[in-house]
Amino acid sequence: MGPFHIVFIVINMAIPGWVYYRSSDAKDTPHIKWSPWQDNMERIVGASGGFDGCSKQDVVRYLRQLCEKSMERWTEEDSVIVERASSTIVFSCEVRSDATFVQWRLEPTEDPDIKCQPVRGDGSMQAAPAFVFDQKGLLSAIEFSARNGERQTVNAANCRRKLQLTLGRKIRTTSMNEVDRMPRLKSDPRDYVMANRMCFEYDVTAEWDELRETVVAQ
Repeated sequence: MGPFHIVFIVINMAIPGWVYYRSSDAKDTPHIKWSPWQDNMERIVGASGGFDGCSKQDVVRYLRQLCEKSMERWTEEDSVIVERASSTIVFSCEVRSDATFVQWRLEPTEDPDIKCQPVRGDGSMQAAPAFVFDQKGLLSAIEFSARNGERQTVNAANCRRKLQLTLGRKIRTTSMNEVDRMPRLKSDPRDYVMANRMCFEYDVTAEWDELRETVVAQ
């Protein structure tokens, strides 16, 4: 992906926020099926532990507004990152021709325009996860900051393969150490341990719920 080449500007419209332009070689007009996207985004927000001051529906609504604004500003030359922030966390969305990237990251803001505060400040939140959706509104990958600071990506297909291998061995996760030791796949990113955690925390497949509840109960 090319470098940012238009400086940061502040939008003072119905949906306040920040907008960044990114060069793009894509030629196809972007689109997304909102109904499955919204269902999946609600599962992800719920799995995150939620945000104080905002309901799950509030967060999903803010994110959809950001994505819609990004889509409106998309051109064949540029994709657009649109952001909104509370005092501690920044939400963003970038719609490209073939995928939509939704992210939150911990970052202090002096002039917040929403009240959402992360309930958790653990490693999964500090990894600044970005959720990649295809045009059907389905989760296709999770980007994250690895423990060495690099941005890496785990495909949703890998998450589901890890889950099936774990369930097939009839192992019930009892600690985050067990999550870290979930199977490593050939196509995993280098920091597969953090990839395991991203899958465990955020993948939308319902079969993760039993494992998540087991760990939460510890």
